[in-house]
Amino acid sequence: MNGKPHILVVDDILANRRLASKILVDEYTVNTVRSGEEAIDYLTKQQVDLVLLDIRMEGMDGFETLEKIRKHAPTADLPVIFLTADDDHQTETQGFKAGAMDFIVKPFVPVVMKARVARAIELARLREEARTDAVTQARRREKLGLEIIEALVDIMEWRSHTTKGHSRRAAEYAWQIAEQMDVESKQREKIYYMAMLHDVGKLSLPDEIMQKGGPSNPTEQEIVQQSILIGSNTLKKITELPDVWKGASYYKENYDGTGFPGHLKGEDIPLDVRIITGGCVYDALSSKASGLTQQEVRAEIEAMKGQRLDPKVADAILELMDMDPDYTWHE
Repeated sequence: MNGKPHILVVDDILANRRLASKILVDEYTVNTVRSGEEAIDYLTKQQVDLVLLDIRMEGMDGFETLEKIRKHAPTADLPVIFLTADDDHQTETQGFKAGAMDFIVKPFVPVVMKARVARAIELARLREEARTDAVTQARRREKLGLEIIEALVDIMEWRSHTTKGHSRRAAEYAWQIAEQMDVESKQREKIYYMAMLHDVGKLSLPDEIMQKGGPSNPTEQEIVQQSILIGSNTLKKITELPDVWKGASYYKENYDGTGFPGHLKGEDIPLDVRIITGGCVYDALSSKASGLTQQEVRAEIEAMKGQRLDPKVADAILELMDMDPDYTWHE
């Protein structure tokens, strides 16, 4: 094309098509078709900026054509102006409800047609700019969120040398487990973020508990449970990731109900968290500190089925291990 906005005129009367084209051709690239069926076919092959659509046509009328345009994803937001000889409120109301942007009444008045077309093109441009700006802002917020997550994880790892790299590895393992379980991609992304931040409550723990890797008496156990609540409440403030707090709140729950802090059982524990728990458990078992062989890790996973782990999550881990005969899937 020549850089001009592209307009498709749909009218079953040749004289109307010719007149509309004559009025607009100096400022726009104009193509014409004579029916709704031809318009739909054209729009599947060509991208246009605006459709001028006659309402009263033989075969598929303007309302039916517009309905099909709106149902087709690439043209769902395409601006459409109805062309009509019916200058009445009922037709106008029906047209706006159907999704028309404006009306041009026949017989065409050149100055009116040019003004309404120009306005429609400009509104569509502004809408697209707003949409692009919104996407850009969303990407900036996402990038900022990731940077904050990385910063928090760095602080956690700095405070606890015994679990260095655990949150990142657990997140990677949880992603792979979710993929093995056919969890859809957006959900996997959420699981990854949740796993990265599941230990954030540990930032509130005293150094002596952090450095030895966990509680060693009832008093310290109570402090650890309180830290889970602190982590959960902190993450609830991240509105861009509305469920991220669940990882921090429930990752110590066991599938058989013997975990804490809520003693949740089975599917009362969100699936995302059951997968994260699988990632955490696998990292602990396969870490350098554990010293376990792959077969020993497998035996531990088998033993945890239905107890610490959701059996489906455990099976997914075992399937991934089956695909890793050289045992590269570990710290």
